[in-house]
Amino acid sequence: MPALAVHRARAEANERIANRLDPGLNPDLDWRVTMLLYAAVHWVEAYLDTRSVHSRSHTDRVRNLETLQFPFLLQYQALEDASRKARYDCSSYNLQDVRSLEATSYQPVRQHILTLLPQP
Repeated sequence: MPALAVHRARAEANERIANRLDPGLNPDLDWRVTMLLYAAVHWVEAYLDTRSVHSRSHTDRVRNLETLQFPFLLQYQALEDASRKARYDCSSYNLQDVRSLEATSYQPVRQHILTLLPQP
C-alpha cells in the first residue's frame, strides 16, 4: 500500500485538477465533484496510514473510518455519494451545488485530516 507521502501527493494532484475545473467557468461540474472525492480518498488514506490501516475499496474505507470513529464520516460519505451519482446516475450539479459540497463536505474532511498528519 502507498505510504502517507504518496497519498498526500496524490490528494494535492487531484486538488490541482479539481481547481482547473473551475466551477465558475466549466460546465462539466460533475468532474469537479469526482476529483474532489478522489482528493478526499487520498487524504483519508494518508490519515489511515498514520494508523497503519489501509483500504482496498470504498466500502472498506468507510468501514475503517467508522472503526476509528472519524468525526467527519458523514461529510466524506456525502462527497462519495455525490460523486457516485455524477458518475453512474448522470446527475448534474450547478455552481451552487458544487460550491456547497466543497465547503460542507470536502473542506471539513481535508482540514481535519491536515491537523492530524505530520508536517511534510
